Amino acid sequence: MTDPAPARPAGIAAAIECVVQAVTEAGRAAEAGAVVDLAGLDRRAAGLCAEITQLEPASARSLLPDLERLIAALDALADALGRQVGPSDHASRRSRAVGAYGRTAVATPAKSDS
Repeated sequence: MTDPAPARPAGIAAAIECVVQAVTEAGRAAEAGAVVDLAGLDRRAAGLCAEITQLEPASARSLLPDLERLIAALDALADALGRQVGPSDHASRRSRAVGAYGRTAVATPAKSDS
């Protein structure tokens, strides 16, 4: 006798689908050259991951196809955003990242022997 298939967590699956749709729409907008607002995407993804880790392993595994669609949508968005920015070298990417996050190198004071 085999165990019945685990119940697919419909609420989490629906939430993943909402994120897939939002990411897909952002990718379309980026392809069209628009600036896309991804604010909150990281929190939504972290919340979904936290919910999934609370599931029984078999139930969590049932969400793999949904998560694979999300990964594909994120990859497509990353490609679209990359085409917006265009090719660049490592130094200019690092410079843009530093500028975006407002970080600057901070020198540590020399240790005094006094």
